[in-house]
Amino acid sequence: MASVRTMQIVGIVLMAAGWGWAGANFTPSGSDWWNYFLHTVPIVILLVFSPCLFSVSDDPEAPGSNGEWAGIGLSIFAGISLLGLSVGIIFGAINPNGAFGVATSGDWVVIVALILGDLLWLTAQFSSRPHRAEIESASN
Repeated sequence: MASVRTMQIVGIVLMAAGWGWAGANFTPSGSDWWNYFLHTVPIVILLVFSPCLFSVSDDPEAPGSNGEWAGIGLSIFAGISLLGLSVGIIFGAINPNGAFGVATSGDWVVIVALILGDLLWLTAQFSSRPHRAEIESASN
């Protein structure tokens, strides 16, 4: 179970670093307020959901909440993030000189960090499901 926890933590760190970097990389200076706000929302989501996971105990006898809502929220966030990153890659390939999309090597570094973080998080979540089901059936 320690490897799942490690994957979760590394996934969260990569997502936080990637979204922080994306906010600086994809927001041109002098942009409207909504552009800054749009790039701040993912960091706020990570700050809301992540601390709950760092305080979760590994005790199978602990009450059911156990940070599950935070895990579900981060999984939805990672899925939406992957979808948005895919759209950015497609738009960057179709129109490399456009205002939206992945066009430069600096953009790719950010995107790779975000994709790795999202995939690590989702892999950890799906690989821990059989273990959770085993614990729940044993406690019943």
